[in-house]
Amino acid sequence: MKRWLPVVAALAAVSLALTPVAFAHGHGHVPAGKAKGRAQFQCQAQVFSVDPANLQLVVTVKSGSKAIKAYRGQQVTLLVSASAKLINGTSNVSPLTLDQLVQGATVHVGGNVTGRGAGETFTATKIILQKLPAPASTASPTPAP
Repeated sequence: MKRWLPVVAALAAVSLALTPVAFAHGHGHVPAGKAKGRAQFQCQAQVFSVDPANLQLVVTVKSGSKAIKAYRGQQVTLLVSASAKLINGTSNVSPLTLDQLVQGATVHVGGNVTGRGAGETFTATKIILQKLPAPASTASPTPAP
């Protein structure tokens, strides 16, 4: 009996060590950046223009995930989902609407990508307003001596 104890202990240790590896490749695992067959994107951007009537937002991409990284420094037209979450990160008082986004505002956008190459379509499902542009300063005339 004492001869089998080290063998059983060694087998138990090996099986416990391999258990996480077996479950890591289990069913239902969704790769990062995928949601139900659609690629996802996240980006930091600056608003260039807004078209609330057509649910479109044109942004200049500052940084982003792999799906939108190639457009860094370029303007991209985003379709805004009708059910998109619009969050005012500058104030928790009022909800945000698309027409409140102004040129120069800094936003964080998340959503889905459909198509590839020239036919790529970016659909925003979440937009967080992070910073409004500074108001234009009015220069006051200097008094004459």
